[in-house]
Amino acid sequence: MNSTPGLSRRLALVAALLPWLTVVLPIRSTRKELGTEEFLFDEVSFGLLVMAVLFAVTAVLAQVPATRRWWSWCAAGVSLAAAVVLAGSTVPGEVIWDGVDSQGRPTGGVEPILPDVGWAILVVAWAAMTAAAVMALVRRRRQALK
Repeated sequence: MNSTPGLSRRLALVAALLPWLTVVLPIRSTRKELGTEEFLFDEVSFGLLVMAVLFAVTAVLAQVPATRRWWSWCAAGVSLAAAVVLAGSTVPGEVIWDGVDSQGRPTGGVEPILPDVGWAILVVAWAAMTAAAVMALVRRRRQALK
């Protein structure tokens, strides 16, 4: 019995569920605590949100029998787009702040914004989607050669 179709569909589900863990885990942060400063919705966050939604749509397509003939190509395309988004999210941003302390002296600095734990979870989700797409494409190719 060949469990490849079921495994690829399960991997697609894992890839669709993992990005939603980043709702409670930081994707990008500074190495120092800067008070209440948060980096919630910038260009990178929008791309990561789109990636999570596309992963979910692709996982749903994997479960629908009528779409199983072409979902592997969809998964491969989504995986490629996600790789571009993840690569873009590794580019460090920066937070620049200034102010005055209680004695009137100027304060301030620059702090880089770097990938954090949530980014690693997104990489695992991307790897799961890529593996699901490759497994489905290889299986489809083998069936075509029979």
